[in-house]
Amino acid sequence: MRFLATADWQLGMPAARLPDEARSRFQDARIEVIERIGALAAEHLVDFVVVCGDIFDSNQLDRRVVVRAADALASIDCPVYFVAGNHDPLDSASILLSNEFKNSMPQNVVVVTEAGAREVAPGVDLVSAPWFTKFPATDLVADVLEVVEPAPSRVRILAGHGGLLGIDTHDPAAVDQRRIQRALDEGLIDFAVLGDRHSLTEAAPRIWYPGAPEVTHR
Repeated sequence: MRFLATADWQLGMPAARLPDEARSRFQDARIEVIERIGALAAEHLVDFVVVCGDIFDSNQLDRRVVVRAADALASIDCPVYFVAGNHDPLDSASILLSNEFKNSMPQNVVVVTEAGAREVAPGVDLVSAPWFTKFPATDLVADVLEVVEPAPSRVRILAGHGGLLGIDTHDPAAVDQRRIQRALDEGLIDFAVLGDRHSLTEAAPRIWYPGAPEVTHR
């Protein structure tokens, strides 16, 4: 089994400080990266792609961004799982739950709307911790690890979003790396990928931030 992890596309980022011509190229690059991800997925014969939050820069943006993203996502020949982050939470204004999104997206795109484990390949589960509000009061990754039942015969990949507690942030929603490590040590999960940091980072063995595919200032 192979999978590709990515995060923090922030499609539709306004880039207001750029001149008009540069802003257009900036927006094009953020769409083109989806096609590059599709090419990598095909080259490495991955079973699925998971995007760990902040797929869109905001829940309030030009819906043309959604249509362009949908066209690019259609070129990916495997399932693509969206796990919402702080920029695009699954709240009442969610772009990921909007009719425009549902009517535009190809069938291979799956929005994870519930925290927990779901089968994404034979014998493989994605344990997801999507954001349902922009300001969660708890560590959503820790929350989902508390309710997931052990499954020793299955491969489990944790997908979440957020900075690390005491390192990146002291926010109540910060991710406690120690809780992830305990889940790894106990065999509850086998690997963890997180969105939020915009650089490729190995936080610890089997705990990774895939980083943002296009350069931005966090």
